[in-house]
Amino acid sequence: MRIHCPIPCGFCEKKPATGTTPPPPTIPPISPNDCEDLRVDCLVLVSQRYCKMSQNFMKTYCAKSCGFCFKPPPVEVSTTLPPTLVTNQPLITMWRTSTSLPALTTSTASPAVTPPTPHPCKDRKHFCAHWKTAGFCEGIFMNYMKKNCAASCGMC
Repeated sequence: MRIHCPIPCGFCEKKPATGTTPPPPTIPPISPNDCEDLRVDCLVLVSQRYCKMSQNFMKTYCAKSCGFCFKPPPVEVSTTLPPTLVTNQPLITMWRTSTSLPALTTSTASPAVTPPTPHPCKDRKHFCAHWKTAGFCEGIFMNYMKKNCAASCGMC
């Protein structure tokens, strides 16, 4: 490496700076119409991560393979929120089975509370006993365990 690439590999002696060093040249993005690879080994260089390690070189010789030619279109961000509908009473829709009344009525009355159907007191999962010993009957998993491992957790 000392013979074939002394400068990029850092084998050259550094001379003291006599002034300010100009910034490295920047290569402008290539338009999609002019986008092409100038080397046959671009895909090999891409697989070896040269697009990030040697951007200027790769923009010049392998722009298409590295994806330097295309820029995504700008995205507009909306600062306004969609309108929100707020009601004070819940809207309830009921169907009647009687033929003497209309089939569909709508009301804003308070909903009737019906007790939930009780789950049979049994374990629905095979690992309930193990989960109980791991402490899952309490805390954030309690609702899941009540539904699926009621017998093991004593939640009947």
